[in-house]
Amino acid sequence: MRIMMVAGDASGDIYGAELARKLKAMVPGVELAGAGGAFMAAAGVDIISDLGRLSAVGIIESAARLPAAAREFRRLAQVMTCLNPDCLVLIDFPGFNFRLAGLARRRGIKTVYFICPTVWAWGRGRAKVIARCVDRALLIFPFEEEIYREAGANAEFIGHPILDVMGAPLGRAKAREVLGLDQAGPVVALLPGSRIQEVRLLWPLMLEASRAVLREIPGITFIWPVAPGLPASVAAMSGPMVRTYSGHARECLEACDVAVVASGTATLEAAVLNTPMVIVYKVSPLTWMMARRLVKVPYVGLPNILAGREIVPELLQGKATVDRLSRWILQLFRDAGARNQVKEDLRKATGRLGHKGAIERAARVIAEVASHG
Repeated sequence: MRIMMVAGDASGDIYGAELARKLKAMVPGVELAGAGGAFMAAAGVDIISDLGRLSAVGIIESAARLPAAAREFRRLAQVMTCLNPDCLVLIDFPGFNFRLAGLARRRGIKTVYFICPTVWAWGRGRAKVIARCVDRALLIFPFEEEIYREAGANAEFIGHPILDVMGAPLGRAKAREVLGLDQAGPVVALLPGSRIQEVRLLWPLMLEASRAVLREIPGITFIWPVAPGLPASVAAMSGPMVRTYSGHARECLEACDVAVVASGTATLEAAVLNTPMVIVYKVSPLTWMMARRLVKVPYVGLPNILAGREIVPELLQGKATVDRLSRWILQLFRDAGARNQVKEDLRKATGRLGHKGAIERAARVIAEVASHG
């Protein structure tokens, strides 16, 4: 059995790696090849293309990578021809993977989309593209199922894979021990994102807000789990007041009292760990203007989208200022009742993600589609 897998960003690489391991255990002798990163390669996928450098935040920012994306698409189209897979597995990364889905449909290759595009946020018409081009659509949020089925897609909610890759909580004390932090001192975790572009936009804001908080709470510790793949020059932006770690995002989120997190998958990880947080988000002015017209949901943070209301503060674009951010951090530190309420709200919201086993359920569907192709 030959399966082609295509992932294009950091979280897709992590989920793709776990999916590859499940498929290898489930289907002895299965051949896996395609696009991904270091995690998928370590899991035994023959990586022909690394699409991570194509990943960008924002419409305008993504446009600058179109020539490179076109080259990679042609390359993977050739791979698809040579490999002639029994199944194509697309993992998130819709701007790129939509085209591959259409190509696979024209060539008669069965396709499973794992982690479908967020059509509920913008572009509901894309659900119809999935319905036309994809044999099975595997959804990770419960409210997506109705939207995709109304569009005619063969879709099902399987749960969120983040519950599979996170494992059992370490607990605050153990996390602080692992990171070498004082057990009693106040700690803020800063997570400005996994892309250079994100960090350059958000880090100055986080750093200046941290300085303002430090003036109010002397002795506070700031920690930054630098995302794997970011160059050393990015970590050097931290300055002397912030302790940096290579990776260890999970431990940092468990060790801290409050986190400041760039909008994205990390906010969901923080939510699952019941970490009080402030969500920040900034893009170029032109991207922001276009996004305001296209986006159909009132929130950008996944915890708030799950809850259906703002349970953690969102500081977006022009509202993402040093003064607002520092005030929110201080408020969460000083008001234990507010922190406890946030934790309870996060617990209820993440309860909607389903149960562990999403990746195994996905592997079963993929094996079934591939074997009956």
